[in-house]
Parts: sequence; C-alpha cells; structure tokens
Amino acid sequence: GGCGGEGGRAEFSVIQEISIKGTVQFTPCSSNLTSSSEPLLEKVAALLLARPCLRVRVEGHTDNAPNWGVTNIELSEERAQSVIDFLVGCGVPQERLHPLGFGEALPYVSNSSRDGKTKNRRVEFHVLQHETVQGMREFVARSRENGLINFRPPAA
Repeated sequence: GGCGGEGGRAEFSVIQEISIKGTVQFTPCSSNLTSSSEPLLEKVAALLLARPCLRVRVEGHTDNAPNWGVTNIELSEERAQSVIDFLVGCGVPQERLHPLGFGEALPYVSNSSRDGKTKNRRVEFHVLQHETVQGMREFVARSRENGLINFRPPAA
C-alpha cells in the first residue's frame, strides 16, 4: 500500500522536472560518473526512497561534439544508465527508473560556445507518477523549504 489515493481526491499524472543544485558530471566522452556527482545523486536517491510511489525518467543529454566510436545517442543512454545504476546501488528499485538517451537532440542552449556545450551535457530527472494533487503540492513545498531541490514544470 501507501501508493494509493490517500484522501478522496482524484489522482492525476504529475510530470515534473527535478532540477538539482549542481550538475551530474561524467569523465569526458564516457559514462563514468565523477566523484563530485555522487553526493548529488545520493540526494536524488534519498528523495526517491522517501517517496516510494515516484517513478522517474532519467534523461541523458549531450552537446553536439562528435565522439570516437560512439554516437551521442549511445553516450547519453549509457550516461542515463550509469545514473540509474548508482541510484539502484543506493537502494532505489530498478523498476522505478527509466533511462532515456536524447543525444544532442534537445539542447538546453545553443552549442555555439564552450559554455553552451557544458550546459547541454546534462542529466535530467522527470517524475512520472500518479499522485494526489494535494500530496504533491505538500511534498514540493516541503522540499523547497529544505532547500534540497527546486521543482519547475517542464517547458511546454
């Protein structure tokens, strides 16, 4: 139990992006997480463990630079999977995590500068779950107060 509709509110599907203070980083051209990423991912794991109903799509995104021997789609998929492997290692059930690699298809900003490329190499966490409206609102408010995580609705 615990995942049903507490209170008689109709449920709806909340799809929100969890934006973390900091960036999940990998060693260049690989899907190996850097040690600086681990504390961030431990926070994400704690969040997911605190909300056993949440399912999350883990998206990998790259810049538009070519790589040796691997496409950006493959690299982004491997990076999403690396993040999931880490979260599973923290105790989050694998079936709640869905990897998706977009490669360079969805740049956050233009790839024309080095800074832009850096911003485009990213991992995003999107919440996919039926939650009561009230339950989600309270949870978001609590998370904001704790300063752990900023929630923002996905761009239309």
